[in-house]
Amino acid sequence: MKRIVSFLIAFLASAALCGSSAAQQKGGYATRTLTAASIESLSNSLCIELTLVDSSTPRAVVEIPQSIQEKVECRIVGTELRLRCRKGYDNCGSSSDPIRVRIESSGMRLINNMGVLTLKYRNKRLDELEIRNAGVCDWKADRLAIGNLTVSNSGVFDIDVRSIDARTVTMQNSGRYTCDVSTLNCDKWESINSGVSEMRSAVAAQSVSFLSAGRSEATLDVDCGRLALTSTGVGDITLRGSADKVDVVSTGLANISTSELKSQNK
Repeated sequence: MKRIVSFLIAFLASAALCGSSAAQQKGGYATRTLTAASIESLSNSLCIELTLVDSSTPRAVVEIPQSIQEKVECRIVGTELRLRCRKGYDNCGSSSDPIRVRIESSGMRLINNMGVLTLKYRNKRLDELEIRNAGVCDWKADRLAIGNLTVSNSGVFDIDVRSIDARTVTMQNSGRYTCDVSTLNCDKWESINSGVSEMRSAVAAQSVSFLSAGRSEATLDVDCGRLALTSTGVGDITLRGSADKVDVVSTGLANISTSELKSQNK
């Protein structure tokens, strides 16, 4: 009888790690599969490698290294997938051996990251995606197609993408932000920096707005209708390409170069 009771307690404790889910042990990982009517957001405080995939049948597949599986809590609350350390534990996972997470959902809208996140994006197109990063986020991809993209960073954020096609792109940074996007096509592009940012991008848009109150090291090749730059901070900002209308206001100590920028009102 004692053995049966012990087995039941161990089984229930294991199931509680991920709420209602299917569990498997394979290749050094414990795999949890969680399903829901909809998965629209992620709240993460662990070290994870995240892959987003288009799917009309929402589910999340979480692969946890067996050495830390008892420390990890993963469950779906409403439409949110929550990943965190169980009470009494910290430092779950490492960059050399991260927890692997695959979210299959066409309804993903929000990523709230307080941990260490490596993001891979394989969706055909999302209508909207907002990333709120207070941890460390590394986003690498070949091509992104998004309706509206918003990044709010107070941690460390690095985006390295060959091309982005979107309606609107808004980047708000109060931490440390690096953006290396070869080609960015959108209707409206806006960057608001009060931290430390490095940007190298070619932006084609109807409207380009750049507000820097921190340190900005930026080289922007633009093809746009209106370009507005307001700088009250420091750094080196180089504007190239062409714009129908240009408004540059600098009251800080930044070095701003527009010698390679063509404009009707320059």
